[in-house]
Amino acid sequence: MSKTTCPSETNIVLKFPRPPEGLKNNAEATSVMREVLPSARRTLAPNDQVLIKLRWIYSLSIFRDSLGVSRGDLVIEVALTELEDVVSDTRQVFGSNHALTMTFQGELERAHAEYFVQC
Repeated sequence: MSKTTCPSETNIVLKFPRPPEGLKNNAEATSVMREVLPSARRTLAPNDQVLIKLRWIYSLSIFRDSLGVSRGDLVIEVALTELEDVVSDTRQVFGSNHALTMTFQGELERAHAEYFVQC
């Protein structure tokens, strides 16, 4: 039986630069993540850095898509809850002082601020 290498073993580096303020690709990111995330969850370990980043992108794109839309606060609150879960998982896996944890924590605080400004 041949061993299948998971993406984290092939030294995949995912970099997620912050897009310019005028650029809104959240709908496309949400669509792609809906396709990729289920197979990533099946393939990768729950504490894999790639899976954590994919979960983060998906949750953040749903959150940003929902801001300013009259779908109600439920979608935004679910997205915020998922963002908080990802930050918590990142903190447990990598520790509080890890760059990824600190980046996600800062983005979560910005998301909370955006949400409360909208209310």
